[in-house]
Amino acid sequence: MVFKAEAMTAFLEAAMSAGFVGKDPERFVRTDPEPVGSFVFTMSRGMPKAGKVRGRNPGSWLRPDSAEELCHSLENDDNVQATIWSELRPTRPPLLALEALQGGARVDMTQAQFDDVYYVAITCHRTQVPVSMSEGRDAEDAALDFGARVDLGDVPPYAIANYPYKAGHMEIAGIAAARSWVSITFGNYVFPPARLFEDLFSREGGLPFAVPDFTALAERCLGCDLRQTCHFC
Repeated sequence: MVFKAEAMTAFLEAAMSAGFVGKDPERFVRTDPEPVGSFVFTMSRGMPKAGKVRGRNPGSWLRPDSAEELCHSLENDDNVQATIWSELRPTRPPLLALEALQGGARVDMTQAQFDDVYYVAITCHRTQVPVSMSEGRDAEDAALDFGARVDLGDVPPYAIANYPYKAGHMEIAGIAAARSWVSITFGNYVFPPARLFEDLFSREGGLPFAVPDFTALAERCLGCDLRQTCHFC
């Protein structure tokens, strides 16, 4: 399934209204000449409304001011990412729990120190060709890198997700590749607690880290069932 502009816009606006990003959220759209899998924080509030990002084959960034402008900016590009994000703690964090790595120790992000440095982005992705949903750090096959192109005839039966705290990986059935997906991105060195990987993972169900209300909202707006995996930049 490929997300349409209207569905992407409806979901992101609904997630914003429901409090899944913090105060003063901003909309961003990135269009690329090639499929791009991941979303990272390379933006600041001082970014121009429209411009180029430095680097090889840079993408174009836009900052829509309204839902209508957001939808319009998604209508004519095959490789596109639409994002809402905030620097501040959301009233309803979209994941069940988070920890930040500080000096080698994991710190629960419910602490007040993270109120103004939470950095959460919710992104809808659409690509022209299927790309890998696996994190291939521990795999020999380079095609398993997240966001790498995948030929339809070569799609494996499962996605690979690495543990962020120990060697080894998980196999998640049914989501090895996609042309459209949703990502929830946080600042650097932020992870779900290790206990969630141990307690919640199943090969058939994946990694149910998102709060149920968020998942239900995404499925309703986007018109499809979703499974969950993870990718660590």
